[in-house]
Amino acid sequence: MFGLIGVCLLLLILLVSITLSNCAYSSKEKGGYFKKIRTDYQLQEGFPIVKLKDGRIFLTALKLFFDPKTNTFRKTTQYPKNVSGDAILLNNGKILFFEYYLPQPSNSDPLKSKLINLFYDDYIKKLIKEDIGYDMPFELLTLLEQTKYKKQLRDEYYKKSEKDRAAIYMPYLKKNPELLKKYNDYLAERENRKYAWLFDPETETFEKIGKTIYLREDTLKTLLKDGRVFLTDNYGKNIEIYDPEDGQFKALNTEAPDLFFTFRPQASIKIKTLNNGNIFLWGSKYTIYDVKNNTFSSPKPFPLKSYSNFLMLKDDKILLFTGGKSVFLTKELKNFPNSPAPNSKMYAYYWEKVDATEIMIFDIKKEEISYVGHLAIPRGGDVSVKFSAVELKDGRILIFGGEKDYSNRRLGAPAKELKEAEILDLKTGKSTLLNNKMNFSRVNDDAILLDDGRVLIYGCNNYYTYSGELFIPR
Repeated sequence: MFGLIGVCLLLLILLVSITLSNCAYSSKEKGGYFKKIRTDYQLQEGFPIVKLKDGRIFLTALKLFFDPKTNTFRKTTQYPKNVSGDAILLNNGKILFFEYYLPQPSNSDPLKSKLINLFYDDYIKKLIKEDIGYDMPFELLTLLEQTKYKKQLRDEYYKKSEKDRAAIYMPYLKKNPELLKKYNDYLAERENRKYAWLFDPETETFEKIGKTIYLREDTLKTLLKDGRVFLTDNYGKNIEIYDPEDGQFKALNTEAPDLFFTFRPQASIKIKTLNNGNIFLWGSKYTIYDVKNNTFSSPKPFPLKSYSNFLMLKDDKILLFTGGKSVFLTKELKNFPNSPAPNSKMYAYYWEKVDATEIMIFDIKKEEISYVGHLAIPRGGDVSVKFSAVELKDGRILIFGGEKDYSNRRLGAPAKELKEAEILDLKTGKSTLLNNKMNFSRVNDDAILLDDGRVLIYGCNNYYTYSGELFIPR
């Protein structure tokens, strides 16, 4: 009798203990928690991140494999000379790599300086005369006017193809044989950078497969439903298709319409293969490429003019985080009466800053935008300081990192990075701050969903580049 009562009491105590333990667990780890991954390798950000067929993650720019079974990183073989981390996974399990782009000579490159100086004075004079109708010495213009014409020259330069630039250079280069030889050597080296490579992650070996049609500063790429690869540049021009079946690159006799209202040299469109097989491209405007008919739809303005961050969702929708815009403003300070240019003035430049707090969603299929909700905490939105977001297996959104007190940061000052993370439920529009913070404060981080539902996080934090972490959802 008493033995039975004792057993019952023990079972009751055990049940209460388990219940309390579960309550404590659910309170502490509700929504999910973060676990450190220590490594001997620097885990600075590096796009793209490739998920292999066997579930491993390949950080192509860092030359690292991550094994989710052991939570360890491993360095792969040395890349061939000039092969970059720019890559995309093919349906056959191999990875298509491209070589480093040999850029137009940079602003600090003596070759570019010499090339531009050849025609700089003549071109500036031409722009001024076209604008005001008569010749005006450049030094007599106001500082703001000089800046305008320099920007116009730069924009005209970037807009032109290499062939068009050569047409400008050549009359001047013919008078300078030494510089002409350097320019021709530069063009020859560019031609050699068109090679593409296939990487086999099983054998960890590279195979050179031939040349692309075009050489691009950045190659935007997306995998088509039939296994081919769509390649374009930052503006939707210079389009070609790679076919793994025959290993050939073929140019398309079409190009996307202009997707920016004004020319922006550092801007880039985004691209995504839709569930119906067509391709969505967007910048300030958007268009849809019909793969079967090789046509682009008429461009339409993207429905949100300003957003600080975005996330492409699996169901052909785009999550947009808004409120974090930066607006370049000028303020006139004073005149300079003794200046050689009578109308010369001094200007102060500053940024208007607003924290990203609101969440919108754009349905590509319906071409409709709607309000979702707001972030649990503001996360900044500077063009160079980003928070991150990942779609989890159950459709919830993990949002983490970013900048604290963004609106009070002075231009050029370091960001106060966040450790806080939150979970957004798209069904309710509510975003809930997690009880567990990340192990490290983070901005500009990379993250990818693993096959088992966890999220691998690593990135740009300058103080903790040897440490990644995993998010384990609950």
